[in-house]
Amino acid sequence: GNRIHNAVCKYGRIVERRVYFEYQKLTGANKLLHSSRMDLSGFDLVNTPTRNKKESLDKKIIADILTFAWDSSQRNSKWKPCIVLITSDGDYSYTLSKLRD
Repeated sequence: GNRIHNAVCKYGRIVERRVYFEYQKLTGANKLLHSSRMDLSGFDLVNTPTRNKKESLDKKIIADILTFAWDSSQRNSKWKPCIVLITSDGDYSYTLSKLRD
């Protein structure tokens, strides 16, 4: 967590930190342990039940990215938001490249 924070904070103030996960897939004590640690670390926990469809998670993340970028640009047209997405999924590369333009 601290390494990510230190790497990202040089781009400006961190406004939002979110973790997207499916709460139902966590098991036993891991449910409470992982949720509590992330919550105490200042992350917004976004439960994203997939209903056996990965696309619902992708759509939620893309919608949140676009909403954040739009809201940020409306608040201050001279300030460009910096979005950091940590994932092993390449499905978001098109969205992020369009935001960069």
